[in-house]
Amino acid sequence: TGNLNIGAYAVGLSYARSLTSKFTVGGQIKFAAQNLGKNLFSNGSTVNNKVSGLAFDFGTMFYPGFKTFRFGMSIRNFSPQFKYQQTSFQLPLTFTIGFAMDVLDLMGEHSNSLLVAVDAIHPRDYTERIHLGAEYMLFNMFALRAGYKFNYDEEGITAGIGFKSDIGGLDIKLGYAYSDFGVFNTVNRVSFGLSF
Repeated sequence: TGNLNIGAYAVGLSYARSLTSKFTVGGQIKFAAQNLGKNLFSNGSTVNNKVSGLAFDFGTMFYPGFKTFRFGMSIRNFSPQFKYQQTSFQLPLTFTIGFAMDVLDLMGEHSNSLLVAVDAIHPRDYTERIHLGAEYMLFNMFALRAGYKFNYDEEGITAGIGFKSDIGGLDIKLGYAYSDFGVFNTVNRVSFGLSF
């Protein structure tokens, strides 16, 4: 029947703004597209299985004023229905709420930080999930990271290291992350960031 060519992409424009010193909101509008290839019917006709359209994300962050504690929420992939031939569907709408804090703030003055974060995730197409993570930042330059994802079929533990530095007015970030995918073995990620 030939080769199957599938793919997907999303391109978006985001904007965020601090409304007060404690409250920030942001949003994104994105164009998403997916191509699942062609169907060949017995009468010789073919149908392209392509869909595309707009989707929206929205989020808020609130700092109540206790040390570095903050919590936020987001709604991702709010969209109209898309349709492949006779089957209609929506993007995987996902609601997330979480909080984070540098727990070393509870001990007074400190030069390093230990950020702990917890996210509760409610996707439309799956049961609730919990993400737990921590990042220890040494001298505001070296990072050690670890986390665990609860209620996943394959994913679980993650770990990583990072480095950041300001060189000549450029903020440079390097990172490595390891993820355990069970029977699918492991995934290794390398990231590089540059901002000015």
